[in-house]
Amino acid sequence: AAVGVILTGMGNDGAKGMTEMHDQGALTLAQDQESCVVYGMPKVAVESGAVDESLTPEQIVKRLIEWSWEGSGFSALFEIILFFKILDVDFLLLL
Repeated sequence: AAVGVILTGMGNDGAKGMTEMHDQGALTLAQDQESCVVYGMPKVAVESGAVDESLTPEQIVKRLIEWSWEGSGFSALFEIILFFKILDVDFLLLL
């Protein structure tokens, strides 16, 4: 199982990748318009039908945790935590 997340930003390259992931059955999430600084790439992904859910960053974290327990197993949760550490985001503050 795979998950794709698009956060605030410009362009359409991420949206193209999101479409490919969505077409292969991945869970696809995008940052919602209200919480974006720039709603460019998330908007393209949403308009192309490649996004399953549009959420705030805090909701994205909670959804990723839910997803990790929906059959992906406990190891997926560690991968999610590592993802936020790479982004230098304090995972626990987002919960």
